[in-house]
Amino acid sequence: MPSPPSWRPPRPRADLAAVEHRATIPAALTYGNVRIGAYGERDVVGYPDTAAIVYYDSAGALSDHGGKLGAAAGFYRGDSVPLSGLLDGQYLSWLAGTVNGGWYDVKYFKLTWTYYALVWAPPEPRRRCPACRCGAVQAQARGSS
Repeated sequence: MPSPPSWRPPRPRADLAAVEHRATIPAALTYGNVRIGAYGERDVVGYPDTAAIVYYDSAGALSDHGGKLGAAAGFYRGDSVPLSGLLDGQYLSWLAGTVNGGWYDVKYFKLTWTYYALVWAPPEPRRRCPACRCGAVQAQARGSS
């Protein structure tokens, strides 16, 4: 029986420190893209700790989209992706976290999205004939002369 090797590879570190976030998106006829960004930095100076943002899809599973948050203090942006594939009702969810013993501090998130909705506008105001006050209704003049 052979003896075990004197050196063994370290076990992979599977630790994860993460927080799930959720935002309510206004109802719309259709949606464009969304991008989530974050301002943050490593928590312990001298270590190259990083973090990541990962978007959840509409089924509640982690998607293949997101972005890396670098060690230096700064604003980092995630992928710009179609919002419709990520919405669970009117909720957009994402995970922000770090692995392998990393320490990271996210100060704030910024969400940017496009959506299209119908907006009701009141009819143009009408004015009475100013010359003779005859009761005739004239549309208000627009444009430049």
